[in-house]
Amino acid sequence: MQELFSKDRSFIQWLKHQWNIEFGCVREDIDIQGSPERTLSRVVIQDKNNTLFLLEQFCQGKSALRNNIALAVEFLNNNGLDQHRA
Repeated sequence: MQELFSKDRSFIQWLKHQWNIEFGCVREDIDIQGSPERTLSRVVIQDKNNTLFLLEQFCQGKSALRNNIALAVEFLNNNGLDQHRA
């Protein structure tokens, strides 16, 4: 996925348009926890406000499952589930 940031400015423009993320840089120094085999690729980016984002690329067939997981996490967060770091 990192190649999207170095070769193709259209992805950076899409981030701005879709998510209002002002791309700053790719953070290669951050170790991403979890299972890398569940994605095609993943990368941590930093925006111009120093906020970090995890971008993951999935097979197209997994989008419905990923959307359901996102809805479940949003529901839990909106209903008092605190996010704790180990």
